[in-house]
Amino acid sequence: MSLLGPPARGAICLLVVSSSIVVLSTAGGLGSDATSRSAAAYLSVDDDYGEEDESGDSSFSFPDPETSSASTGLVFGFYDDKCPDAEEMVSSMVRKLYHADPNVAAALVRLFFHDCFIHGCDASVLLDRVGGQRSERDAGPNQSLRGLGAVEAIKRGVEKACPGTVSCADILALAARDSLVLVGGPTYPVLTGRRDSAQSFYYDADGGGIPPPNATYAMTLDAFARRGQFTERETVALLGSPSPDDLTL
Repeated sequence: MSLLGPPARGAICLLVVSSSIVVLSTAGGLGSDATSRSAAAYLSVDDDYGEEDESGDSSFSFPDPETSSASTGLVFGFYDDKCPDAEEMVSSMVRKLYHADPNVAAALVRLFFHDCFIHGCDASVLLDRVGGQRSERDAGPNQSLRGLGAVEAIKRGVEKACPGTVSCADILALAARDSLVLVGGPTYPVLTGRRDSAQSFYYDADGGGIPPPNATYAMTLDAFARRGQFTERETVALLGSPSPDDLTL
């Protein structure tokens, strides 16, 4: 089984009820958007990392919206009370996947970028099409995304310890950080408490929202300016820097 091989259907990643969108700030940190959605759904992810449990059940339990935090803000250590080992579990599984195939690190970082660039870091990039309605994964720039199954494998591992607690959006954010560390980049604290989206944004992703591989300099600057009001200097620094530690804005 190739870690980044052809897509395979069947894996499940949980969506959280009453999710709030989180957006990247120009300072490189994470801020909270006031927009929220009330919805719940399951989503399919590709690759073949995920496996059913011993009972053959491939479903997860939803977090209770009544007991989940009502705050839309992010904090350090969001899971300290309900799942204190969450971040270490994610790190451990990312290391395991990386040692099996080092290419997974780049795949996870790119997946996180493509998720955050469209309506914030809300795991909407993981959504599968429903009823013929296209999802972000159908958008041109996203059709070559890899690592979806890696996120599924991490989610399954965390679910075994803390059912219905850790969002896929937070897993993406933590896994991207851990991937950067594994390839020689610096570590940094990650704010957590994101809520997963139940809505996908195909037209935003396909209509120039994400710069395609053949994007011109002008197209790239325009995309970053529209998404986060990034300046030319900031955009060049973000795209040209080997790691966050080398950024000079």
